[in-house]
Amino acid sequence: MKLFTRKKIYRKVRKRRFWNRTTVISLLGKTLALISVTFLIVTAVWWGNLTNQFNLKAIQFYGNNYLNENDLLYWLSISESYDLTQLDLQKIQDRLKEHPYIKTARASHNYPSILRIEIMERKPLAYLNHKPFYLVDGEGVILPLSHGRIEFDVPYLSGFNSNPQLYPEGNKCLSNKVIEALDFLMIAKNDFPDLYEDMSEVLINPQDDFVVLLSKRPTKIILGSENLTERIIILEEFKSTLKNIRTLHDYKSIDLRHRRQIIVKEWV
Repeated sequence: MKLFTRKKIYRKVRKRRFWNRTTVISLLGKTLALISVTFLIVTAVWWGNLTNQFNLKAIQFYGNNYLNENDLLYWLSISESYDLTQLDLQKIQDRLKEHPYIKTARASHNYPSILRIEIMERKPLAYLNHKPFYLVDGEGVILPLSHGRIEFDVPYLSGFNSNPQLYPEGNKCLSNKVIEALDFLMIAKNDFPDLYEDMSEVLINPQDDFVVLLSKRPTKIILGSENLTERIIILEEFKSTLKNIRTLHDYKSIDLRHRRQIIVKEWV
């Protein structure tokens, strides 16, 4: 059995009291610091409201290449009379995401008087040659003509099902054939950008084949009705065999529908 002398017991008690006193002082210090910071924040907000320091003076947009600031301000309907501290950032973000040309949005306060908005726009991939005329992005989202005119240098999609119910504005296209064409265009844009930039139109012929028309000279490239990714690789391999002797534009048509052979017709 271990025996404790009165002196040892006294030291232990005194040490425990010292530790408790130190802990209390530390907690009091942290509490006072928190109260002080809170008081400063509340005072700053109160003083800012009293002097109109937090009145919205500017809205800064970032990431908008196509949509101009007037378009965005009209969409948001926010004036400079708003108090920055009273703006609901989540509602602003949700409102921006309702815009058909905006994929994502983030709003934040830049105190004392600036609202910062970062957006990511949808990138049109092709025009839908229908009535009404639409744009469509790589995810198949249907975009209206924002200013009522042709503004993008992208290919046209023609000859596809014209049922307007397949093209809900601001939502994903419901036409499987259009989605196939968009997948083909995305591969061309990402992997063969020169070919994509040379495309004038992608259409469906009466045999249900995908056909590409080039822009510099209306060369017709018949891809077939399936395996479009494989066909575009074959086309690029054929293009590489021409080297500097000829180009795709030297042919009136290039037929890729047949296995192990490419049928070409020259301009007369």
